This record gives sequence, C-alpha cells and structure tokens, in this order.
Amino acid sequence: MRLIFFGLTVGFLALAPRAIAQSARASDDVAQTSLSQQVSTEFSSQAQLKGFYLTGALGGNWPQAANVHGLNTATPYGFQEFHNSGVSIEAGLGYDFGQLRSEITYSYDASLASSYSDSWGVYDYSPRADVVKNNALVSLYWDIPLSSRLVPYIGGGIGYTALNASPSGQLGPIYTPYSAYLASGFGYQVKLGMSYLINRRSDVFAEAVYRGMASYQASDGIALNEYGNYNSLGFQIGARVRFGK
Repeated sequence: MRLIFFGLTVGFLALAPRAIAQSARASDDVAQTSLSQQVSTEFSSQAQLKGFYLTGALGGNWPQAANVHGLNTATPYGFQEFHNSGVSIEAGLGYDFGQLRSEITYSYDASLASSYSDSWGVYDYSPRADVVKNNALVSLYWDIPLSSRLVPYIGGGIGYTALNASPSGQLGPIYTPYSAYLASGFGYQVKLGMSYLINRRSDVFAEAVYRGMASYQASDGIALNEYGNYNSLGFQIGARVRFGK
C-alpha cells in the first residue's frame, strides 16, 4: 500500500508542472485573442465615427483636351484646346453618418491654356492663358469597412462651377489677341481614395479625382465659341479633423 501511494505521489508531482504550463499557455492564448478582438473593434469604431468634420486637400490636375466650335463664324470651324497641368486646392465641411459621408466643398483648379490645333496645324498661345475653375459641390462618399486603420472610399458630387480665363494671343505674321472671358455651368466630380485613421478624431487621405464642367459658351473677342466639357484628372492628399462623438 505504501508503495502504491508513493508511486501515485511521484506521478502527480511529475505531471503537475506540465499541466500548469499548459494551463498558462491556454490563458495567454485567450488573453491575446481578447486583445486582438478589442483592437479590431477599436479600429472599426474609429471608421464608424459619426459627426461633423473639416476637410482640406492639396494636389494637382491634368486637364483633358477641350473641343471648341465657333458659333458665329462664316463657315463651320472647330479646334481642340490643350492645357498644361496646374495646382488644385479643396476645403469644406462634412458629416460622417457611419459608412456614408456627405461633404460641401469649395475647390480651386488652375491650369494654363497652352496651344490649340485645327485642320491647318498646331498653334501656341502667347502669352498662355491662366484658366481657373472655382467649384462649389455637394458630394456623397461610401467608406468601405475593413476593420483596419486603412479605409478605402468612393463617391462623387455635383454643383456649380465658375470658370475664368486670362487674356492670351497667337503669334504669327499678324499677332492675334484673345480677350479674357468668364463662364459658368454645371460642375461634377468623382473620387476614389484611401484614408488612414490616425486616431478617433483625425485621418489623412490620398485620392484620385475626376472633376469637370459641362459645356459652356464664351467669346474670346474674335468669335463666340461653344466649349465642350472641360474635364481634368487629378490627385490630392489631405486631412480630416472630426468633431463627432
């Protein structure tokens, strides 16, 4: 009997440390899983933060060629106008509903009208005309939830665009001056971007932008022209500061 009791005691003492170690490892696994779930939930709640926020961005835009047709010419006449790239600035106020956000923004897109081409050739403007679009747009965006600090989004907006172009001219045997002009019309934009959540109240983002203005009419001092949609591709980086709870 004493030998049996002694054997059981030795066996218990041999197995106890292993059982304790396995129990400790299991506790650590549970704790790590709980912490991981907590972090995931925290990031998810940041992505869903609701309320008002301020937004601002800076970048560049690359206008597409604009098709132009003369309206009061003796014979039908048309040409394509080409623009150099320029700076873009955007600022506004938004509201985060969760996965959906709405924004009211003002954006500034500058470029240079550099040349035009018609059936006779390609001609440079001298001086080149400064062309500026001032856009007031209302937009809606969908933040795609990933339970991560990185949040992709897509959206677009519509509104009003005012355009102004500075005086320019065309070199040649006889210098041809073109007067400044103003125009306004329907404005629109589409965006695809990625946000990075810094904390619950701020994030930074990078986005591709397609922003444009519907066709409009304007006189350059020589003829009354109809300009086709004036569109540009752009890229912006910016930040948002939130005031929600």
